[in-house]
Amino acid sequence: MKLNLLPLFFVAAVGLGIACGGGDGKAKNTADSYFKDMEKKAAGGDPVSQMIVGKMCNTGDGTKQDKIQALKWLLISSRSDNNPAKADAARDAAEIERDLKPEELAQARAAADSFKPTP
Repeated sequence: MKLNLLPLFFVAAVGLGIACGGGDGKAKNTADSYFKDMEKKAAGGDPVSQMIVGKMCNTGDGTKQDKIQALKWLLISSRSDNNPAKADAARDAAEIERDLKPEELAQARAAADSFKPTP
């Protein structure tokens, strides 16, 4: 199986564009739109999109920064047998877990455990 790294490069490019964009809002709108597209795919069960959404929630690119949502999506992605980036998602989830309070961990894990893909 071949790993498509294009979405990850796009996330990095959007992040750089936001940091260096000069305040015209174009990079932010692009990141917002990209996040919404990835979020739909993630909700549908795509594990690579789930990882990307988790990373974007963690950094706040294209959405409000939310470590609980980030961990939720990364846990879901890391549990998928069909994910070529499973190890990356698990590593990122472990990093976020170290930063969260016990009640936040419980909330993120419960959300990941109850996840059901939408058709």
